Amino acid sequence: MQNPSRQAKLEEERFKWSPKEYIDRFSLDVYVQDALNVIQNVPEGQAARELANYFASVMSGRNVLFREYDYSSRTTLNRWSLCVQLKKTTSVIDSALPEQDWHQWVRLLCPDFPPEMTARIFAISRLAGWVDGNKLATAHYVRLFELLFFYGAFLEGVQAKLDSAVPADRLVDTLIELAAMPSTTAPASQPIREAVGSCLNARPSRLPTADEFVLALAETSCLR
Repeated sequence: MQNPSRQAKLEEERFKWSPKEYIDRFSLDVYVQDALNVIQNVPEGQAARELANYFASVMSGRNVLFREYDYSSRTTLNRWSLCVQLKKTTSVIDSALPEQDWHQWVRLLCPDFPPEMTARIFAISRLAGWVDGNKLATAHYVRLFELLFFYGAFLEGVQAKLDSAVPADRLVDTLIELAAMPSTTAPASQPIREAVGSCLNARPSRLPTADEFVLALAETSCLR
């Protein structure tokens, strides 16, 4: 989920955090509150077992299955877990699927998942020529889903920077600075450099669109 250098820095710094900083960084409040909701109606004497089961499911990534979008998207770990669950379940699909079928597949994991994500995945895939007869292969769908869902907040920031017409020669540094913000889950610096370079080499006369940047990012080693 994190690049190695950033993860090492996180491990080094976490012992210096205040209790609140630690809770915020790992979204512990989300899980504690959810766990309390889970055990509200548990028979007397079974609360400890249910709490253990709940946190075991968080660590295994099963906690996001069949949960609402707000919960599945709220933390970095939950977003990663849903990406992993999607990759596992789609491993049985050996043919390309149309947009509506892909959306329904995701809804099997997260019943209220918004359709806009799949619509954007298909829009980006059309830029790459991946859509054949309005159908998209599993590998392309899952790859773009991972990037858009896991890095959603970062990519919203990228959109804002591109809309502000940041100078092309400052784009790499601007996006790396954005990625370095403590509250942002973002790719490592090298995939960002590669994606921006690919975009500017392909269209040197203008800044890339956010979708073009995502497509270029998909070609890097990011999240692989």
